Amino acid sequence: MPLPWGLQPDPIGADGNLFFKGWLNLVQSLHAYVTGEDRWGDPFLVAGVDRTRFEWTQHRVVDLLVRQWQENPKGPHCENTKIWPFCLSAAGLGLQLYDAIFGRSSHQVYDQWLAENKDLFFAIDKRTGELERVAFYHDPLIDYTQWQPPLGALPVCFYLAPQEPVFAEYLYHAAVSSLGWNDPKKPIAVIPEPRRMAVAMTVAREFEDDVTVHRLTDYAEQHFEPRYFGDGEFGFWFGLDETWPRGQLSACAMVSEVGRPGAWSQLFRNPNLAKFDEPTLEGVDYPTLGIVQAWYEKGTGILHIGTYAGDPAATGRATTFRVTRLPDAAVVQVRCDGQPYERWRADEPGGITVDTTYGPHVFQVFTATDGRSPVWRAGPGHRERSGPPSSATPSRGTGEGHISPADGAAVARLWSPVSASVSLCGGGCCGA
Repeated sequence: MPLPWGLQPDPIGADGNLFFKGWLNLVQSLHAYVTGEDRWGDPFLVAGVDRTRFEWTQHRVVDLLVRQWQENPKGPHCENTKIWPFCLSAAGLGLQLYDAIFGRSSHQVYDQWLAENKDLFFAIDKRTGELERVAFYHDPLIDYTQWQPPLGALPVCFYLAPQEPVFAEYLYHAAVSSLGWNDPKKPIAVIPEPRRMAVAMTVAREFEDDVTVHRLTDYAEQHFEPRYFGDGEFGFWFGLDETWPRGQLSACAMVSEVGRPGAWSQLFRNPNLAKFDEPTLEGVDYPTLGIVQAWYEKGTGILHIGTYAGDPAATGRATTFRVTRLPDAAVVQVRCDGQPYERWRADEPGGITVDTTYGPHVFQVFTATDGRSPVWRAGPGHRERSGPPSSATPSRGTGEGHISPADGAAVARLWSPVSASVSLCGGGCCGA
């Protein structure tokens, strides 16, 4: 690795600053997965030192990450000369999703880095196989590693799980065992930084460690101060006696509230790219009309939609939404709250508009994609899918995402039942 570089005004083009460009590509890749758009493939400007501006595209950012990884086998660095396995794992995760979306092979640089440098960043007893310590960072110029106890592996596990699940689970168990969080006979060991406990809850759910999930969730219910605020908003206050929940801390805790075991890894290892060609919900007056689920069941040709009143004051008022990318709108049939529903109209060969009201409803749009009659006409054996909670404002759980911006509405896409709804806000969120 070359000597320190002096002032480099471009925050992306700089030799360091991995925590910026690595997470930038991760967030841009998530955006591409959610929307199906290569928006960041078009040039955008990045502000630099002394009011300078630098033009980049996401694809050029990835090319730079790969090149810097190849030039620095121990890993690109964040602060000058400092290499952090936490930042590298987040950057690697971004490359993994980028490759899945765009058909590239950039992630191999992370695979090679981990294979060649595992001993440098993770001290494992060769005799017992126990994890002794984890590198906070390594400085190759002075050959110095800042070590931390096994608990320090938790932030790495969150980003490592989709990439190297076996090793990530090993690190996770070493971390939670070091404090006895997975031992019902021991009291919960409290640490000063609740963020790591929130991350532990998330990773415990990912690896189906029910004992740790239940123990830490019970602790969180008592000490993270979960409560509603405003018009049905929800967050964790952590006893800080502040007007609003802290974004990073609350977001970390919320990650553990959604998804199912394996959902986080599934998002990156097997992303659902077919959804962009399947029936899609759009034209939603969001956030006044909230969407608790919107996912397509390919085997039956049913688009499942669950709604609620994002603004309780609007409950009962009329609104509409649209369903597009239908094979043939002429053969569509709709159910609402378990009953045949006629308040909809075909407005194009592949699209319909549905009249509804703000509030909790469960819709099933039968697309008959294989030429059969809709399932609900086939007989009484068809089971209803679960809908939104009875409360007007659900606090956890989402369904598959088939929501796209329409009519100027800022519509957020929800993800699949085998995928997680994620709040990701860079290194400080689920970080060290």
